[in-house]
Amino acid sequence: MLLAIAFAQGYRAFGKAADGARRARMERSPQWQGKHFENPQVIINDWAGMFAALGEASSHGEPSAPLPVVH
Repeated sequence: MLLAIAFAQGYRAFGKAADGARRARMERSPQWQGKHFENPQVIINDWAGMFAALGEASSHGEPSAPLPVVH
């Protein structure tokens, strides 16, 4: 029920087109292509790879060098 209420309240904002200064700023973006934004990088949904990587440790889990400490 709460989800339906939230959707009904926010529905108007989801489809509103930009205009004025905001639209002009959007059109100056390098990703603006005609009437929409174009993602510069391809988005690939790899579900099997995602679930396989859940058990692997990330190389970004800890810093490569000690962090500076200010006393």
